[in-house]
Amino acid sequence: MNQSETNSNILIVGAGAVGITLGYHLKLAKANITFLVRPGKKANFPSTLKLYSYDDKTLNEFQGFDVSDDINELIGKKYSYIITTLDGKSSRTEEGIILLGKIGDLARNSNSPVIMCGVGHGLREHYLQIMKMSDSMLHRGVSGWTTHQARAEMPIHSSTDLNTIKNADICFKKYKENSDKGFQIEANNVASIKPFVELYNRCKISRCILVKPQMMNIFSTMVFPIYAAFDIMDWQKVSEVVANKELWKLAVRAQREVLSLPKNGFLGKAMAIIFGNLSTAYLHNSLEKNSQPINYQEFNRFHHGGKVRPQNIETLKLSVIEGEASGRKMKSLKKLLEKLEETSN
Repeated sequence: MNQSETNSNILIVGAGAVGITLGYHLKLAKANITFLVRPGKKANFPSTLKLYSYDDKTLNEFQGFDVSDDINELIGKKYSYIITTLDGKSSRTEEGIILLGKIGDLARNSNSPVIMCGVGHGLREHYLQIMKMSDSMLHRGVSGWTTHQARAEMPIHSSTDLNTIKNADICFKKYKENSDKGFQIEANNVASIKPFVELYNRCKISRCILVKPQMMNIFSTMVFPIYAAFDIMDWQKVSEVVANKELWKLAVRAQREVLSLPKNGFLGKAMAIIFGNLSTAYLHNSLEKNSQPINYQEFNRFHHGGKVRPQNIETLKLSVIEGEASGRKMKSLKKLLEKLEETSN
């Protein structure tokens, strides 16, 4: 199978904001898209999806895709790539484990590389174990867009066309103005994933880039202590969270503990030095600015303060366990976790 050909067959597991936005861009690249949704969801799944772009204020139609709500009916079909969009918590439920096992069977039978769009401590290892596939065939992917369901009703700047958004299913924007990076993918096996990069980049409006595995490891975990501080402060503006000097310093120390874990090697130690109080504040202030007209903290509240909050907490706890197993006390991270759990009571 020549995966770099147009009309490649792509299976996307999950049809949330990330899955639909990714599918839309791949469809523009002339890929054949199939969404695998929850049992019973196919009957009411719209034949045309509408995506609103904050960047150019346009409403775009996405159609011509297939939908299945039964993985068994996909057995025997060949896919160039299989993309999963399950979050870490869903991936570890009984239902998620059964689904991942079946996806693994499908991937092995069709020799399809799998791209996992989920982050969390040990999530890649979990996928490998459940899916029973080789390390070289599993890649991590990270969305470069800020994307959400239109029904989430994010507070947004008054310049945005609210009437158009009301007709949308999904809203998305680039990471920042003049950036064309739409998707980042782990380069643990370039030969396996390069055809996907070439395919994606034919969409013309966005670009897929390769990221070194160690950088993927670091950036997929270092942000969670900072999200914990945001959560404790009820997702106030970044400047207001930074102004709580005691909490901010604690979160940055916890971030350093995570970055300094043995698995992150010399690069992690270097980044632990680089990302101090001021540089970490600058990073998140930039993210807050670049997310406009979407409200950065309300977007985080919806995602990290809501549906994936248990995953974030579990990631922090697993980082503590890993650190202590290597002889580290992880004092700041444990104190931060205590404060976070106090806000939940």
